[in-house]
Amino acid sequence: MNTKHFRFGVTLFSITLILALFAGAGGGAVLAQGLPPVTPEPPLIVGGAPADPGEWPWQVALVDGAATDLYADQFCGGSLVANDWVVTAAHCVDGLALADVDVVAGIYNLQTPAAGYQRRDVRKIVIHPSWNSANNNYDIALLRLKTPVTLGGSGATKTQTIELVAPTIGDLVGFNSWVTGWGNTESVPMWPTQLYEVEVPIITNAICNDSSHYAGGITNNMLCAGFDVGGKDSCQGDSGGPLVIQDVSGQYRLAGIVSWGDGCAEPMLPGVYTRVSNFTTWVKAEITPPPTVTTYNSLGADDGYILESNENTSVGGSQNFASGYIGAGDDVLNKQYRSILSFNTSSLPDNAIISKVTLRVRSITTVGTSPFVTHGNLLGDIKKGSFSGLRGLELADFASASSKDSAFVILKTAVSSGWFYASLASANFKFVNVNGLTQVRLRFETDDNNDHGADILRFYSGDLADADYRPQLVIEYSLP
Repeated sequence: MNTKHFRFGVTLFSITLILALFAGAGGGAVLAQGLPPVTPEPPLIVGGAPADPGEWPWQVALVDGAATDLYADQFCGGSLVANDWVVTAAHCVDGLALADVDVVAGIYNLQTPAAGYQRRDVRKIVIHPSWNSANNNYDIALLRLKTPVTLGGSGATKTQTIELVAPTIGDLVGFNSWVTGWGNTESVPMWPTQLYEVEVPIITNAICNDSSHYAGGITNNMLCAGFDVGGKDSCQGDSGGPLVIQDVSGQYRLAGIVSWGDGCAEPMLPGVYTRVSNFTTWVKAEITPPPTVTTYNSLGADDGYILESNENTSVGGSQNFASGYIGAGDDVLNKQYRSILSFNTSSLPDNAIISKVTLRVRSITTVGTSPFVTHGNLLGDIKKGSFSGLRGLELADFASASSKDSAFVILKTAVSSGWFYASLASANFKFVNVNGLTQVRLRFETDDNNDHGADILRFYSGDLADADYRPQLVIEYSLP
């Protein structure tokens, strides 16, 4: 059995150093390993063939961060899973500083790359916390790019992300898979410059782990792909690169990461890959962290209620901003109550990517018949800034134009402890003001029900000493 090895390549500098060391002790030993005697270069896949330019647009090359020659200094591969995230093998980046590695996307020929390839610095390296170099288990890592890759294009510079297989996809036995990379071909030419591909079948872990194969060296986090007769395999220089399958719809999915093997394309010793389905949830959690959740309480000095001047005038007649409650409905003269909630949302980052906005108000009591019975749903008009143009409660707030009418629709079903809530549609997130006030005007669908009876639903206002009961605007967001 050949010596177990990872499948990452060696750079021009490291090969040159090896050549020099062996030359001092009889350089023939180096040449016996198949290294070129003059200009050592990065290796490619065994038993495969050149891919078509742009055929595998998620494939990226990892190169030395100081490299001026991409061909000589490529040492591993990887896969674009987002425009700013790459999946690779842990052993490719274990012990490296950020400055030690760059990612090159949209590249086919490392020696003479087509104009338009994209080289990116790395801002973050995330190695799986359970990575074990002693047994090659959990061989997966993530690289976050300082600048996102621009997706699209065509031909040799085409870039595209690839979806991960689902955690529930199963063992994949019987699937044919494709492996790509700039790794050793162990053939002539041994050191081609373009991206290579090879198709290999996925086999059971039980077979791969038996005494004829890897004799117990395969964990549940690994999968094996290859032929018992050998001849086709990934090899040095391919590490971290993709093993992909096609799902029932014909969509390519990332199923494995080139990890290790004994020799390359040897009989009974298939390539060993990190089983991506075991890490899909981890990858998604890392590249899509949970959003920040910030709760803004209504400002007591600026909120309150306004009573219509007369039935059907739609003009504010009186106001109250210091009662400790707000309300909506109508009074005994069929005049409508509307309330203004004022939230200082200026602490939101200018580049916040809002994913959810929820308005919450807590009821105190009902006067007369619940307006939910007689007046329909409770609506919330939203204003980016203040309705009247002035910060405090104003009579003009009763009818001033909103940024979006009925942006919130509060149904009569209350959540626990008297809270009512409604969510803002994503198309209206733009009306949340990151530079100052965001106001909401509460009103019922029907202004009054002509019964000359007071029908009012009252809520706690921002004046309440207990902040937990004040009206709330709950905003979830992330940062790019």
